[in-house]
Amino acid sequence: MNKQIRKLLIMLLLVMGAMLICDNEVQAASKAKYSYQKVDKSRTYDNGRIKAKLYYKKAVLKGNSKVIKKINSAINKDCTKFLKSETAKMLFEYAQAAEDNDYYADDNNVEFFYYANSKVTYNGKGVISVKITTKWFAGGVGNIDVYGLTYSLKTGKRLRLTDVCNGSASQIKDRVVDKIWEDSDASYAYWDTIYNYKVKKMDFYLKPNNKAMVCFGPYEINSGGSYRQYKIKSKYK
Repeated sequence: MNKQIRKLLIMLLLVMGAMLICDNEVQAASKAKYSYQKVDKSRTYDNGRIKAKLYYKKAVLKGNSKVIKKINSAINKDCTKFLKSETAKMLFEYAQAAEDNDYYADDNNVEFFYYANSKVTYNGKGVISVKITTKWFAGGVGNIDVYGLTYSLKTGKRLRLTDVCNGSASQIKDRVVDKIWEDSDASYAYWDTIYNYKVKKMDFYLKPNNKAMVCFGPYEINSGGSYRQYKIKSKYK
């Protein structure tokens, strides 16, 4: 075998190997393996009689690639932000104050809470989306909120509605506004807030069958105390 043929064979093998590696990377990036981890910062007061539950159950992607590490780092930052928020600090303040509150004097199992639970709602086509549900109660009116974290498994970038839905930002916003108009509580909506809302600031999570669930917190766009979510069409089946 002459040198030229040998060189061509080596080059061919190198190219085929590179193509195989790239193909494996694309396949690996199309879907992620994951588990859940609970980060618990709960406290008790008055010899355990009063409990302040504070935790964040987060999704943890499996793998050691730069992209996986980038996504896990972003999710971890969201976890840290939640656990160190002013709302979390208020939880402990209310729980501690309950020790001297006559209303709770005869109650041996007082429980206040602020926690977040994660659920992977979409995982495929190079995208992973996590729905975060938070619950708050500290003796008054309880609140439930929902938001989403959605990432590209190829770049690690956090995706916005303009990345997962067809059309311009204004077209996507029109679809969201139309859905809000269809809501039974539309007459109570804060329309000035809604019309000034930037699409890049809208929270959402993905579901299968081309569903993007756009989320708004309690009291954010409506006088009611419940969170709102509206379904529009996404690119992802």
